[in-house]
Amino acid sequence: MCLSMVLGIICTLPLEAEPLVRGTAMTGRVYSVGPKAFLAVSGSGRSNADKAAGCLLERGVDALICWGFAYALQPGLSAGDVVLAEQLVTDRVTYPVSRSWRRAMRKRLADFTRVYDGALAHSDHPLARPGDKHLLHDSSRAIAFDCESAAVAARAKKTGVPFLALKVISDVVGIRLPAAKIEAGPSADQAGLGQRLARVGARPWEWPARVRKAWCSKQGLEKLKYMALKLDRDLAPPERVERSSAGKA
Repeated sequence: MCLSMVLGIICTLPLEAEPLVRGTAMTGRVYSVGPKAFLAVSGSGRSNADKAAGCLLERGVDALICWGFAYALQPGLSAGDVVLAEQLVTDRVTYPVSRSWRRAMRKRLADFTRVYDGALAHSDHPLARPGDKHLLHDSSRAIAFDCESAAVAARAKKTGVPFLALKVISDVVGIRLPAAKIEAGPSADQAGLGQRLARVGARPWEWPARVRKAWCSKQGLEKLKYMALKLDRDLAPPERVERSSAGKA
């Protein structure tokens, strides 16, 4: 770990944070993760992610990384595949990641897992239909998307701190998300069996899609746990890492 820098980690869901926290996590909380790292569980959406990034910066972190789940846009990506973003793409702006940090992280990941390179796109909400995912893939050329990382990338660029996004696929292109999942939002991934049954009970035709989605989420979580173990929870950048700026990637 780079002891000269303090790392800020942002997760959307408590479920994503728990492999790093090594215990139960809660939305809106900040946790100490090792001697020089803090982790914030933001909750879903761009505004919550921006707020979490601001909270970590106020604590004095020197670098920001987004860790957790992403939705596949590129056909062929499977649940549990690891995406190390080359840049963050929105409909108006492209945000850079730290090149030196990304190189160092990619080298470490390559020792134990395959890594997929490409852009990570932003969407304001999960995309329910495969056709919507194909459209975003065609327009952005990104291989995956989420709803939070772009906000953190924007905050990092504004404040000049290094940024990285390390994501695991938890939803593949061919899955049509059930209406119950869209209505519940990302928190549906953490719902108990009784809650899931209640949500889908009136829509039995959605069971196949929900079973597939649950399996994908499980594969994604298992990979997050595996990465946290293999990396020993150390996501920090190397000692020499370029700071983010409008002109740098």
